[in-house]
Order: sequence, then structure tokens, then C-alpha cells
Amino acid sequence: MGLGKFRVCSSIFDERTAEQGPAFVPVGIYKPAYLVTLTPTIGESVPQTGTPPVSPSASSTDEVSGPIFVEESSVDIYKQGQNFSVPPNQSADWIVNVTLGLRSAAAIPRSALVLSFPELELTSDPFEITDIPVSTNDTFWITVIWSIPDNIPQRWYPHNLGTPKLYNLHVVLSVPSSDGSSSVVDFVTRTGFRTIELVQTRYSQADIEQRGIWPGDQWHFKVNGKTFYTSGNNIIPFDPFYARTSTDKVRWLLESTVKGGQNMLRVWGGGTYQPSSASVAGGVYDFYDICDELGIMAWSELIFSDALYPINDFLLGNLEPEVRQNVRRVNRHPSAAQWAGGNEIEGIVILTDQSVENGKHFLDERYNYDASVAFDYSSFPVSRFVNEFGFHSMPSFHTWEDVLLSAEDFSFNSTVVMSREHHPPAASLAFPNPNAGEGQREMTVAVELWLPTPGTADANQTFAQWCWSTQVFQSMTIVSEVAWYRHGAGQSENNLGALVWQLNDIWQAPSWSSIEYSGRWKVLHYGLAGIFAPVAIYPFWTVSNETLQVLAISDRWEDVKGSAQATWYDWTGRSLNTTFFNFTVPTLNNSLIYEAQNLTNILPNGRVAADVFLHLNVTANVDGVEVTNEQFFTPTSLANAHLIDPQISVIQGQDLTFTLSAKGGVGAWTWIDHPSGTVGIFVDKGTNLPSNGFYLIPGVDRTLSFILNSALSKVQNPDPADFVVRSLWNNTHLGGPSDLDIEFP
Repeated sequence: MGLGKFRVCSSIFDERTAEQGPAFVPVGIYKPAYLVTLTPTIGESVPQTGTPPVSPSASSTDEVSGPIFVEESSVDIYKQGQNFSVPPNQSADWIVNVTLGLRSAAAIPRSALVLSFPELELTSDPFEITDIPVSTNDTFWITVIWSIPDNIPQRWYPHNLGTPKLYNLHVVLSVPSSDGSSSVVDFVTRTGFRTIELVQTRYSQADIEQRGIWPGDQWHFKVNGKTFYTSGNNIIPFDPFYARTSTDKVRWLLESTVKGGQNMLRVWGGGTYQPSSASVAGGVYDFYDICDELGIMAWSELIFSDALYPINDFLLGNLEPEVRQNVRRVNRHPSAAQWAGGNEIEGIVILTDQSVENGKHFLDERYNYDASVAFDYSSFPVSRFVNEFGFHSMPSFHTWEDVLLSAEDFSFNSTVVMSREHHPPAASLAFPNPNAGEGQREMTVAVELWLPTPGTADANQTFAQWCWSTQVFQSMTIVSEVAWYRHGAGQSENNLGALVWQLNDIWQAPSWSSIEYSGRWKVLHYGLAGIFAPVAIYPFWTVSNETLQVLAISDRWEDVKGSAQATWYDWTGRSLNTTFFNFTVPTLNNSLIYEAQNLTNILPNGRVAADVFLHLNVTANVDGVEVTNEQFFTPTSLANAHLIDPQISVIQGQDLTFTLSAKGGVGAWTWIDHPSGTVGIFVDKGTNLPSNGFYLIPGVDRTLSFILNSALSKVQNPDPADFVVRSLWNNTHLGGPSDLDIEFP
């Protein structure tokens, strides 16, 4: 018997995609369509190793066989007594709720369902199932609920708070046969035990009086009963064409999320529903499965965005199965943190219907393209949780090489570059975007205000430095925002979440991303790896009253003790003075370790702001491991700093290891680029942490290793001579990027 199933999933790209992605006319079904053939004979089924419904592209051992097709499966694990209005009792038993949607070509009486977790050596008693009728035109549902004592399984945690422990759940539906029983459904799926809550109850009077928290609702997440700081990013579709997305590409982006110190990704509601894995029908690539494995929480959204939707029977009848199918499918993933109704719709509703109560909002976002206030904390939102904030930058010169075809195109405001600038959007079919100049102007002004303006006799070097400088500014401003929100955990707002806009690119173009379309990290992603560290140090500089505050910030569940060091240098690299501090940071909080007012009291004696910078580093013990973090503070714009030629030399070691030395002055924002055709990251040889975009101080060498991603790299054995080192000095001086001197030992 043939059963035709065409799985269609809506995909809506809103104004944010219009601001950064190409415009293609929708083409209808864009996931695999397939036919399922069932036999009315009851026989032994072939065990499946994936979650049903199994993709046609899965291995031959996972072919559907027998009389039953599992059209949908849902595994929901929660605590006894827990529901949407009752928080979980952490000591209560676990409930494993398994629901299967079946299409059957045969009437099956007296079946039984057995669940087991092989790693736990735990098997349920058989659950008797009501007779399964012939049901090829409609879905027949069966549900079983299994109770497991709390202390048996280990809990799943985000990667920075514990171990993302996973278990295999074996599901067998069997019927009596002459030799005992025959299985008609037999599959294994992966899941985990955890509780995740979005806490929106009011703060207690004790919190208000003792902790100084503003009255009002909470807005933060808990995992396994513990409040934690949500550090993360937003994702958009990985490619304009769904079928071109590969698991290798998605895995790299998610691994980069972990390396960047982030524990949550928001699946933005203006894009598309993300798949569980390639083995699940329609999946094409893995997403939630990798989130489970790596310990990344996924804030998922229904695909509704920036519009008022009609409420009629036709649309609701179409949307209901879309929502139910996706929620059921994602239920089994311990990484699934929440479902949101959509993206940026509440503001439209409020404007449209003034009768809707509009109280104080504790969930916020910020986009301020006025670079003159980029580091003015009075312009930052003071909020419980910030789920979008960003600033755009250009992709690297290497990424532009993939799409620019003529020499004249390699210019900051060339016609082709401007045609890919979609911010602000055209709001019409005009091409190239008539508003592109505004987006380019915002990046230009930011660089001119805060960095040396790129300009050399070499047109390609100038273009490369412009592209890179927009990324340096992007990192500077977004890192300052992350620090501000993280410090808010210890302030009256009790900020417990910061999600940057955005992680990835949908094509090669200016955008808010921290990782380029090819997988190449921008300067920002290295910056996020630093500021999202478990314990970070940051200088908060308030220009209006010339106040410098240095804070140690921690997202740990326990008090953290550590030491900090602050050293003033001049641009020749001479150490002027050093101060040492010991500190203790309470749980999810920060500690003020230094404060001074007025530059005359802050700067080293006899020095002016343009001649010096402050190097800050911190060392602490977290979970038995020594962690370090560093930041830099310049008391004036780097556009005004009296920089000196750093004369950077590079000695190549084995396995793409490079030792960078400044033989002249300090190399401000020293950056090493890997060649075209390669994907990977640089890590510090000593700490094994991502490292790039730092101040290279004479006498303080940096040894970096390039870790190649062979799955995504077109060039498997890059020539060390093709690695390029640059710093801000190269914005206005020839050499460096185009004339790198690599010494071989």
C-alpha cells in the first residue's frame, strides 16, 4: 500500500533578512518529498537507529518496513507534577512521556510498548496499547508515561555549567506471535534529563530590600533548578538555499558557539524551523542533535515575524499542524529551552490595539548606529535580559575574493560592494539599494571616530584594512555592551542574559555576524570568547565625569577568588607602573577592584592620554581549573593615539604554529589572518583558548596555533607564507599585510 507524504515547512524571511540577505522568489516545497510503502503483513520490523520518521537519505539499515509508519514521535521528559504553571520539584521522579503518531496498513490487536535506557540498565514493564486500527488516511496516536526515580539518571547541563549527559532511549512496539512476540516498531533515539524554566514570577520583597533589585517580574532561565547567566547569540538561516546547508557547516558554527563561551542560541523567528538531524525526514542537516551533544541551549521561535497575521479558519487550520509537528519533534531534545511565539510582533500588536496593557518591559534589544555614543553607557538599556543587540561590519578581504570579479570592485564603496549592503533595506525593488550609502556611512564614521582612518598607496591594502577595521570597531562596541549587561547581574536590574545579534551569515555581505559565510571568525567572535569567559575583567570608562571602574565579573554558581593585574604601558612598550589586586566575586555577580576619577589621577605621572594604554588581566580558579582573561583600555580614541611601528616579526613553528613578536612599538589590535580557502581558528599555545586581535607588546611574544577545520577547508595544507599579520599601524602605512616577513627556525 502506498502512502504519500509531502512534508512542507513554512519559511518566512522578515525585514532583518532583507537587510542582509539576497532576495529570491519562494519556490514552494524545499525539503525532500517521499513515498512510504507499507505492507499489510505483520512481521518482524528492522530496528532503526534514528528518530522516526526516518529520512529517505538515511542508511539502508534504517529503511521503513512492515505495516506501520511512525509519522511523528514525541519524547517529553519532565518532573512529576510539573506543568506550565507549576515549577518542577527537583527531587520528584522523572516522567518520560512517549507519544507516537502511527499510520498502519494492518489492524494490530493486543500490542505492547516497552521503553528502555540501555546505559542505565533500565527497562519499563510492557505498556498495553489499545487495538491499532487500519489507519493510512489518518494518524493514530498512542501515548505511554514511564516514571523513573530522580537519582538514577545524570542530568544534562549546558557545557559551561556541567556535562551535557545524553542517553539512548530504545522504543519497541510488539505484538504476540507464534514464537513469542514480533516487533512492528523498533527504534532508538537520543535524549536527556533536565529541567529548564523561564522564570517570570515577581521578585520577593526580600529580594527588593536585601539585594536592591527593582520591583517587578523576573526574566531569566533556570536549569535543573538553578538560576544561571545566559550568554549567547542569534542564528539566521545558514544559506539562502536550504538544501545547500551541510552538517559540517552547522557543526562548525555550533562548535564555534561553545569556543566563544556561549551557552544559548536563539533560533530567530524570521527564518526557518531548524531540523533535529539529517536522519529525521526533511532534516537535510543536523542542528538540535548537535546542540544536545555540545551543551548549547536553543531558544526556538515559531516562524512568525514583524507582521500582523490574519486570524481565520483557513490560516489557523494550516498553522496548527505546523506548530504541533515542530513542537512534538523538538520535545526530545534536552537543549530545547523554550518556544517563543515569534519575532518582534508584540510591538505591532500594542500599536495596533491600544487596549493591550503595556507595562514595563524587562526583555530588551538595542541597535544604535550613532558611533559617537558607542561607549556611552547612558545609551545602553538597563534590562533584566537583552536578546538582540549588534552593529554591522564588512566581511574580510578573503571573503570578498569569493564574489568580487573585477579589480575595481575591491573598494569600500564600489557598486558591487554597495549592492550587497542591505542596511537600511531598499523598501522597494530598486537596485542597487538606494539606502546602502547610509549603512556604509555608519561603518565609515565608526572607524573614523575610533580608529586610524585606513588610507595607503596600495588600494588592496586600504580596502583590506577598511574591512578589518569595521570588524575591530564591531568587536569593541559589542564587547563593551556584553560587559555592561554582565555587570548588570549585580545591579538593580539583575540582568541575567545577553544574546548578541548575530552568529552567522547567509551570504557574503556586510552584516551583524560574528562569523562570516565561509565559517571564518570575525574579530568579534574572538572578542566574545574573551568577554563571555567564566571570569572576566573589564574597564568601564565614563567620559562625562572621567571615571574609570575596573570590575571582575563571574557567572559561576560559587564565589570565585582570584587576582588581577593592571599595567600601564606607553606605545613603545615600556611598562610604566603595575598594580596588583586580590578579589572575591559572589555568585552571578561582580566586584569592583579599582575606581578612580579624573584623568590626572588615573594616568601615569607626566603622561597624556594619547601616549599610554592599560593592560588588564585576571587569574582565578574555576572548578579546579585556572582561568585567565585580559582586556585593554585606551583613555582616548585610537584615532588619536600616538602609535609606533610595531615591526612585527613572525617565526613559524611546527603544525601551523606562529610566534609573533613586536620588535618596534606596541602592535595595537594585532591580527593574524589564515589564507583563502581555509577555515579554522587561532588558539593561544599556552592556554589553548581562542586568541586573536590583541595588543602585541615588545618582549611579550604570543605563540598561536592555527586549528584547521579539514571538513570545510578547500585548502588542506596551507602555506605558512600565506598567513597575513596586520595591526592598526597598517591602516596608514604600507607593508605588514602585503609584505609579511616569516622567519623559519
